[in-house]
Amino acid sequence: MMKLTSDTVERFAPVERYFHERSRQRGDLYGWGPVRISPHPVARLLADPSAFDLPAEIEGIEIVVMHVGPPEAL
Repeated sequence: MMKLTSDTVERFAPVERYFHERSRQRGDLYGWGPVRISPHPVARLLADPSAFDLPAEIEGIEIVVMHVGPPEAL
């Protein structure tokens, strides 16, 4: 994962919005993070193995999906 700066946060805001909306609606996303900014932006979504129809791109940001089991309760 890369260091979050205010520019990075702003650039990846569409992914943040998607993550929160889908998490609220379906509960099948567990996290996300920016991977790279240039030459083109890439973000990773942490998704339940049963998650389907995840986008390959969100507003010009390439999406890489990593299927993982649900996080353990603390």
